[in-house]
Amino acid sequence: MKQGETIFLRHLLLACGTAESKRLDEKLCEAQSHERCVLRGMWWVSQLILLTLAGLGYTAVLLQDISDEGYDFLIRLFSRIGFGSAISLAGFFCLWLGYRKQLSRQRKECRHFITRILHSCAERSPSTLLPLPLGRMLEYPTAEQRRQSIEF
Repeated sequence: MKQGETIFLRHLLLACGTAESKRLDEKLCEAQSHERCVLRGMWWVSQLILLTLAGLGYTAVLLQDISDEGYDFLIRLFSRIGFGSAISLAGFFCLWLGYRKQLSRQRKECRHFITRILHSCAERSPSTLLPLPLGRMLEYPTAEQRRQSIEF
C-alpha cells in the first residue's frame, strides 16, 4: 500500500516540474532506496539464520559417527554464526525502523507540497483545481469513453 502511495506521489511531483518538486522526488527516491536495501539485508541475514539452524539440527540429530571434538567444533561454529546473524538482524531491524520513519517524513513533506500547489491553483483560478499537466494526468474517462473501450 505504501509503495503505491510513493509511486503516486512521485507522479504528482514529476508532473509539477518545479525545482522543489524535483528535489523532493530525489529525496523520496533516496529514502525508498535505503529502506529497500535494508530490507534486502534483513532477508539475507534471516536466510543465514535459517541455514545455521538447519546446520545445528543436522549436526545434533543426524551426525552420530563423528568424534566429540568435531561435534563440539560444529556446534560452536553454527552457534556463533547464528548468534552473530541474530545480532545483525536486530541491527538491521533498528536501521529499517529509522529509514521507514525517514520515508514516512518524506511522504508527508511531499503531500504538503502537493496540497500547497493545489491550493495555490484553486486560489488563482477557482474553476480549475489542478494545473494543466497535473490535470491531464488525472483526467478520468467519461462514461461514453469507458463503454467504447469495453466494446471491441
